[in-house]
Amino acid sequence: MCLIAGQLAHAASVKVEIRGVDEELRANVLAYLSFERYRKGGADLNADTVERLHNRVEREVQAALKPFGYYEPQVESTITDLGHNDWRVNIGITPGKPVLIGHVDVRVDGPGETDPLFQRILRHLPLREGERLKHSDYESVKTELQRTAATYGYLDARLIRNELVVDPPNYRANVALELDTGERYRFGATSIQQKVVDETLVRRYLRYHEGDPFDLTQVLRTQFALDDSQYFSNLEVLPAEPDRTTRIVPVNIHADPSRRHHYSFGPGYATDTGARGTLGFEDRRINQHGHSFSLEVQAAQVTRYSLQSRYNVPFGDPAVEKLTLAGTVEQRQLADVTTHTFSVGPSITEVAGSWQHVWLLTATRTTSDLPLGAEFLPGAHTDRLLVPGIDLASVPKGYLGEALFEHPFFAELRGSHTALGSDSNFIQLHLQVERVFRLGRKWH
Repeated sequence: MCLIAGQLAHAASVKVEIRGVDEELRANVLAYLSFERYRKGGADLNADTVERLHNRVEREVQAALKPFGYYEPQVESTITDLGHNDWRVNIGITPGKPVLIGHVDVRVDGPGETDPLFQRILRHLPLREGERLKHSDYESVKTELQRTAATYGYLDARLIRNELVVDPPNYRANVALELDTGERYRFGATSIQQKVVDETLVRRYLRYHEGDPFDLTQVLRTQFALDDSQYFSNLEVLPAEPDRTTRIVPVNIHADPSRRHHYSFGPGYATDTGARGTLGFEDRRINQHGHSFSLEVQAAQVTRYSLQSRYNVPFGDPAVEKLTLAGTVEQRQLADVTTHTFSVGPSITEVAGSWQHVWLLTATRTTSDLPLGAEFLPGAHTDRLLVPGIDLASVPKGYLGEALFEHPFFAELRGSHTALGSDSNFIQLHLQVERVFRLGRKWH
């Protein structure tokens, strides 16, 4: 028998230690250091390579600190050979006196100079006289001016002054930014290419009108609204090439049909139903008018079965407004009592400003089968109710009908009276107010 022993090759490693700066500066220094890139890349290091990288340290640290206003840092670095091809780099940094912001001149000129969109930027400038210079603040103001102009239709806007003048010997930096907005463009005609639903229905999803000031956020909201309709796949809502003469931006919409029928199945368990299974069916577009239908069947240990159906008819603004006809058939078994419930009724969902209200009317018939040995009125008993009601909920600005995980305010009012043909009188009010409080610092 022959035993062969070999020494595994030890991979080179380098540890970088930085002193004298806060975490923000330290992170940027590491991003600039060649040592750090070699360490992350797992490249082999030898004495010559380490010496070459060490010669770069002072220059790289200086470059890393300039964006934070430190133009004359003092840098001391040493390298320690730990053996086995391991190295430790110690870098001590004295940032020195920072460059402070002197004169700040940020202007918006042209037809859009009074636009609140630009005025908001000018009121909240991160660049303030006497504060330490941060290049990122200067770049963020410049980027925000250009982004706002492009987003809100100032498509001819240009920076006619774009100056950050740094005077390191005097520790001073002057800022000059001037944006000429040019005229604001407007929405032109919208071309719609789809054969899924009536074009008039698609146009009611648009979040803008021809002739309105161009606003890219409304184009995106139109995309979201049409996506949420579930009528389409491969949907594109894109601004076309602007007409520089008339200052008009046309919009093109292209969409293919989505899968019309959707099926779902799921097992579950709840304390009020026990084990259960659910089967769902949805017809997302019954006709060219965008009507839809859904059906859900549930069987459970306690709720022996339930069937719920909904027929939806969009109207007005179809993203948030609809007429719904809902029906429910349910059998529940609680101890020796079997209850059969049938309910049907229409509801109208509308949104006005920051409020969503649902008007509804529900007719319900409930039959309870009591055992013959019951103490009170054994046999079958039927109750009939006609219940009008209204739900009122606060919704965020620009609400498009998406599911909300919280409502700052929600109210539900139900009631009935024998004058409506009901077997009993009642009124019910449910109020819910939510407020989210942060108990600690963000963890991400």
